[in-house]
Amino acid sequence: MPSTDRPQTPADTRERILAVAEQLFADKGFASTGIDAIARQVGIAKSVIYYHFRNKRAILDAIIERFIDETMSQKREAGGRLQDLMSAAGLDSGLHLAIQYMENRLPVLRILAREALQGRGGSSPLLRFWDNNVSVARELLLRDLREQMARGPAMISPQVLRDWLRLYCAGLEHEVFLVLYLDANHRLIAHEELFRGTLTQTSVYPRELVKGALARNAAALAVAHNHPSGQAEPSRADEFLTQTLKSALSLVDVRVIDHFVVAGDQVVSFAERGLI
Repeated sequence: MPSTDRPQTPADTRERILAVAEQLFADKGFASTGIDAIARQVGIAKSVIYYHFRNKRAILDAIIERFIDETMSQKREAGGRLQDLMSAAGLDSGLHLAIQYMENRLPVLRILAREALQGRGGSSPLLRFWDNNVSVARELLLRDLREQMARGPAMISPQVLRDWLRLYCAGLEHEVFLVLYLDANHRLIAHEELFRGTLTQTSVYPRELVKGALARNAAALAVAHNHPSGQAEPSRADEFLTQTLKSALSLVDVRVIDHFVVAGDQVVSFAERGLI
């Protein structure tokens, strides 16, 4: 009788590698699990693993990315929203709840995070993993908020936009300049971290915003930057930059509808202040 087993595809092999690695990382720890052990458990040669993944760290990154994608997919199917975690308690508590939610969904991340915090071997990859682990919860919330802004006019739900900006800038020790490209109905087309600076300043070049808006066929945009110092009050330089951007973008019929300054939990809107 002919076998009914389906031949293994490269995609099947990749998934088996991820599943086995996830379990081994949970049982033995990231640092204590080698490529040899993963290959032996899967029943393949090491070369097959290196065909799919550059190194062990790449396997870990793929596990995290898969978790994010699966969680977002399940969230959409259930009709739930991670935004609910952020209601009432505020953004910081919401982020903490999101991390707890993530840990309950996938214990392996909690185990690996503990390994990273212990800093076994002083390994910088493990310490970087802890940063990535926190970033998973952050990324989940960012994706959820971004999807909401893409479904309807971003400015109709200012709290969603403010939460997104606060979360994006949380913990940054340098200034970043963000651009949110919008369609004619002010729905989010895309966002871009266009410039990155120092603790106290960022150089912004208007022509780059013009190029980005034209490339995305944007009808309008909102911009934002953070003040790592914790003071959200716009500076005179911020006001001058806003007017410069408005003038440059008006030449290509793109409106600048707002400029936000983010500092910790504070988000200042130029539009609300009558500065734009």
